[in-house]
Amino acid sequence: MIINLTQHPATQEQKEAGVRDVAPELRERLHQLLTFEEAPNVHELRGRAAQLFRIFEDEADWGKEQFWPCAMIGGAPYLMSHLEECFLSESITVVYAFSQRKSVEEQQADGSIVKRTVFVHEGFVVIEPQ
Repeated sequence: MIINLTQHPATQEQKEAGVRDVAPELRERLHQLLTFEEAPNVHELRGRAAQLFRIFEDEADWGKEQFWPCAMIGGAPYLMSHLEECFLSESITVVYAFSQRKSVEEQQADGSIVKRTVFVHEGFVVIEPQ
């Protein structure tokens, strides 16, 4: 099981790969912890990482799954190193979603073509505890 601790809901491909979104009642708190209105200091970053870890602990089905749960993280780069450290220090694997940008052309009813970019889930970058 991979618990999604990002601001974006898991895609269908990610869900098929074992990603699970946090419970709806925790989504708002998750978003608050991942959003910064001002430049944070290191104490705030560590505090938010610890709070995100607590959300993970609440969501993990310890012992109910075949595999030990891990966390999918993503967001502000200045938070990710603290979040990684928090999880790795507790022997929890961290993954980052890896996607490819694909260009898709769609013909419209009037004959015009609209070109858009779609992000296609291709797997995970895995950071394991040492």
